[in-house]
Amino acid sequence: MNETKQRYKYVLADAIAALVAWSLFYAFRRMEIDDLQMGFHLINPQYNARIVLPLIPLFWFAIHWLSGYYNRKVLVFRSRLNELITTFVVTFLGVLLLFFSIVLDDPINEVGFSYFYVSFLLLFCLQFGFTYAFRLLITSFTIRKIRQGSITQPTLVVGVGKMAQQIRAEESKLRYSGHHVLGYVKVAEEDECSIMESACVGKWEDLNELVEQMQVSVIIIADEKVRPIEVYKLIATFRYRTLTIKVMPKQYDWLKGSVELNHVHGIPLVDITTCHMPAWQRNVKRVFDVVFSTIALLLTFPMMALLCIGIGKKPLFKQERIGQRGRPFTIYKLRSMRLDAEKDGPQLSSETDTRITPIGRFMRKYRIDELPQFYNVLKGDMSVVGPRPERAFYIEKIAQQAPYYYLLSKIRPGITSLGMVKYGYANTIEKMLERVNYELLYLDKMSLAFDVKILIYTIRTIFMGKGM
Repeated sequence: MNETKQRYKYVLADAIAALVAWSLFYAFRRMEIDDLQMGFHLINPQYNARIVLPLIPLFWFAIHWLSGYYNRKVLVFRSRLNELITTFVVTFLGVLLLFFSIVLDDPINEVGFSYFYVSFLLLFCLQFGFTYAFRLLITSFTIRKIRQGSITQPTLVVGVGKMAQQIRAEESKLRYSGHHVLGYVKVAEEDECSIMESACVGKWEDLNELVEQMQVSVIIIADEKVRPIEVYKLIATFRYRTLTIKVMPKQYDWLKGSVELNHVHGIPLVDITTCHMPAWQRNVKRVFDVVFSTIALLLTFPMMALLCIGIGKKPLFKQERIGQRGRPFTIYKLRSMRLDAEKDGPQLSSETDTRITPIGRFMRKYRIDELPQFYNVLKGDMSVVGPRPERAFYIEKIAQQAPYYYLLSKIRPGITSLGMVKYGYANTIEKMLERVNYELLYLDKMSLAFDVKILIYTIRTIFMGKGM
């Protein structure tokens, strides 16, 4: 199903709900305060005229977007119960904001304070009632299409043994959640397809080709013979695609905390390709990134301009790094090394590196050279806080010894990270491997509160001049 089209449906429904609810509530305000009778004149702006009707849908769009309601993953395959709870909580918070910013200014000399209690209850009931009613219509229609098989998630199951048999037995139920099992993949050549031979569509070696041919969107690994290192390599292979990889949790306890646990009609599965940070926190994090980066660029622009003059020729350094889902992007820094610093190929730097210029050493000490990366944050390549992005050359070397490094591709890289403030720069592959452990700890504990903690550590590191 076209997720963009589905998003537009919900946005339009929410906008109509907001307009209808606010118009009826505004009419109530005029009748209560001005003692007017029913008629078109009720909607003529009298109170808080600066708040015009078109701004109300924009307000609710912002609130619902922050809540994560329009995020890609939950657009189609959503639960009506979760939708009810989410709509109730978000509407309550939104009404609180509207009430204290607008309604509390209403003149109540004639009607008394009970007007406010009635107003709050009425506005909440109208907003929640219309919003949930429209959403329920769209969601119920979508669920019906899912159960009819019109909307599906093409799914491949890796394995043909006991766990795969459990999935085979639940296939009819899996269809209710949109999973359309296309077939089962043998892990080893000698595996006997105990399910049914016609259901076996290939071997482990054929997986890449099968995913492309069948346009697979979900892979379920249901075989104990698939080792962790092979799972990590699978993540690396499909990191460029919006492909979901799920495993049975009892074989992969080493993944808990950095993954999303869910149940599909009684079958416990672990989503190892989706960040476990709640959608609303991811959206708030993005808003913070944009606001913080904009302010940082405006405040530091004069200093960067002076440094560019001091650096001289080609003051802005550009380099390709690997970002979220393995996508390459160009990172920007103030040049701290000689122009021919990598004439002999990629090299890691150290405190005693002779390639670093005097002004570059000062910038690195206080991490001033990384200020242009706030532009990368505005572009969406990076976040303020996240694992440090590396070059493809070094990622391959790290992954040879630590294939779990590819788990970090689930999230945007950052200007600062737990690894940078706790470990610092690494001038050897061995030290980079040690720093990866801190980056994985961030993935495990990722939250807004943890981001704030890392920022505090970063500020302390900068002011103490321990950037190198």
